[in-house]
Amino acid sequence: MTFLERMINTVLSTIHLIKPTMPSFGNLVAKYVPEKPFVSNSELKNSYLLHIIDGDILMDYPIPIASNAILCGGLAARPAESLITRIESFVKKSKDGLVIVALGSIIKSWPEQITNKLISAFQKMKHFNFIFRSGEYEKEYGNILLLPWLPQNDLLGHVKTKLFITHCGKSSVFEALYHGVPMLAFPIALDQKSNAALIIDKGYGISMDILDFSVNELVENINIVVHNSTFMFSIKNASEIFHSRPQTPTQRAAYWIDLVTKYGSDHFRPASLDMPWYCYFMLDVYLVYLVGIVLAVYVLKVFLKYCVKLCCRKKNAKEKLQ
Repeated sequence: MTFLERMINTVLSTIHLIKPTMPSFGNLVAKYVPEKPFVSNSELKNSYLLHIIDGDILMDYPIPIASNAILCGGLAARPAESLITRIESFVKKSKDGLVIVALGSIIKSWPEQITNKLISAFQKMKHFNFIFRSGEYEKEYGNILLLPWLPQNDLLGHVKTKLFITHCGKSSVFEALYHGVPMLAFPIALDQKSNAALIIDKGYGISMDILDFSVNELVENINIVVHNSTFMFSIKNASEIFHSRPQTPTQRAAYWIDLVTKYGSDHFRPASLDMPWYCYFMLDVYLVYLVGIVLAVYVLKVFLKYCVKLCCRKKNAKEKLQ
């Protein structure tokens, strides 16, 4: 990030720390499983804690991570299965490849002109077939198949798939990573914008503004991502790294759950859980440093002032002698 971006990020992180946007564990229990006993923050803090995080270094920047936090990003991704006959017959008709378009459930509530611009761009690219999750009914015209729901993971794993146009939801991004499909991002809200920034930074694809794009711009960007081998190389390389690991995300999560069930979590319990907040943020250390610096400056100031007075006194004494 640039210096300004880091400044803004620091402010936002501090605000999020003071006023978290996520509800507490106790509130979630009370809302969704009220028949279960309430769990307070102090009880949670002292319990066997294991954080299974839907994240991966391939879809994030290098981060410091606690010993009880396990990265298991891509839990929903899996090998592709056969497509149903109706979709498979449409896929086979594609000449140069298939483009999957899935922009989340928000598509049902956004302005119709956005959907019309997307379809207009797809119609200009007759050499590709587009499967677009849009609307409530199945409809096919030309090289576009509109579906109310689509088997996204199975389509991304199809040999003819060349591009994934996505809103950058976490699961969608991991499915594309799993199958090695470059992306054209249309982030809308929440973590989607940061996911899109990572896609750009890691060379998995490019990003566009869903509220400000032209038909020709979309056509040009689809061609760029599909025909520029750099994007395909980056995502395929990341996919190979993902698959090279000795455990799948599901196996990794299961292993750690079994381990905690068997032995507890004392052996990887972070010391930070038992630290006062001011120690955790090293405020006591910074305070001592600050007091030390202030005292040093004060002593130096007094010493210099004394030296100046001493010099002036000697000078006055010499003048009187003369």
